This record gives sequence, structure tokens and C-alpha cells, in this order.
Amino acid sequence: MFISNLMDGWHSLLHCISHATQSDYVLFRVIEDEFPLFEMTVVTAGKTQRVVRAMKEGKWNFYEQGALLAFEDTRYYLQRKIADRVTPKLLNIYANTQGIDFTSPSLFSTTQNSLWMTQVH
Repeated sequence: MFISNLMDGWHSLLHCISHATQSDYVLFRVIEDEFPLFEMTVVTAGKTQRVVRAMKEGKWNFYEQGALLAFEDTRYYLQRKIADRVTPKLLNIYANTQGIDFTSPSLFSTTQNSLWMTQVH
């Protein structure tokens, strides 16, 4: 598990680690501010397999790349309002399918190999 509160999440570092170790990861980004962004990215051996994103930069935009994953609920992606296509609630549902519970008090304790990064101002 890799936890980061940096704006870019050190996405390039994760890609390099994934490539070097031939490992997989799922990246969830939830930014709720003036420019909201809600995203899930799935990477295998340093190659992006799937991206689903809704973000607002002036206007809302929806983006997806790659083949649908078995756990995705495509009904959300058909919502008329782009802001409703990828939401924190949906990303939490997706995370749960991967054994991640962002609401659990035990999220920050693990016996698995982990890398934790934080930005100190």
C-alpha cells in the first residue's frame, strides 16, 4: 500500500516501482476543492490498463481509457451530469472490491509491505 497526500500522488514513482518489480497497483485520487478530481487508475507492470476520471477545470470533463474491469458499474458513466459519473462514493465501492476500505480505522495499519509518503509544509 502506498499512501500520499501530495497533489500528484507521486504517480511517476509508482509507475517506476511497478515496472521494476512487475507489480500491479490501483491508484485512487479524490480532490475536493476549487478544481475537483475523482479518479481510478489501474497499472500492471508499469503499464496503465484503465483510467476513469471526472474532473472540473472550468467545466466538468469525463475521461476513460482501457478495457472495463469486472467490478465497474457502468451505469454511473451514463449519468447526464458529468460530476455524477465518478464520485468519491463510487471510488470507495471500487476500492472495497480490491480489499481497501478507506472508512476503516485499520486502514493505516498493515502487515503488508508498504510505502508511505507525506508532504510537510
